[in-house]
Amino acid sequence: MLEILISISIAGILFGVLFSKIREFASLRKQVKQVEAECLERQTCQIRLQELFGALVLPEEAEEKQPSLYTKQKNLFFQIEQTIDADPAFVGKLDCIVQFDAASGYLYLTMKNSSGQERKEILGKEILSYTMRFFSTKEKTWLTDWPQMDSALPAFISILCKKTFGDVDYLFALAVPTSAFIKL
Repeated sequence: MLEILISISIAGILFGVLFSKIREFASLRKQVKQVEAECLERQTCQIRLQELFGALVLPEEAEEKQPSLYTKQKNLFFQIEQTIDADPAFVGKLDCIVQFDAASGYLYLTMKNSSGQERKEILGKEILSYTMRFFSTKEKTWLTDWPQMDSALPAFISILCKKTFGDVDYLFALAVPTSAFIKL
């Protein structure tokens, strides 16, 4: 009788340890899936913005000699020449806005074609705040705003998103005329 009681106790202890390890494994698996989703979102945002900034309309090609990139009220306005899109209405010159909605925590991209149709994409979720910086080759420093009067493009754009998982700093190099390179 004592042997049965001891064996049941040992079996109970083993099952307890086994189930606690299974629970730990399930918890770790959930955390890994969250990190994977966060990494995928970061990669998607980086690739999408790099693709857009690679298609920027150069200032000399902009319609009505308007600047092809500028900031206004913490939003980034720019113009691109889109060559490929699943929707033919969004091929050609497009006006784009990168904007942050603090209420929802979303970073949006809004694209508008010449006929006034708009399309909105979510670039990032669960963002607490974001800041943009622009590297000026004229001033050789980082600026927090890119003025609408400036017809040149910045050499780099940095977008810093503060998220619950940590800060994400996206850095984009733009096509800059060789005459604007910094002489060392």
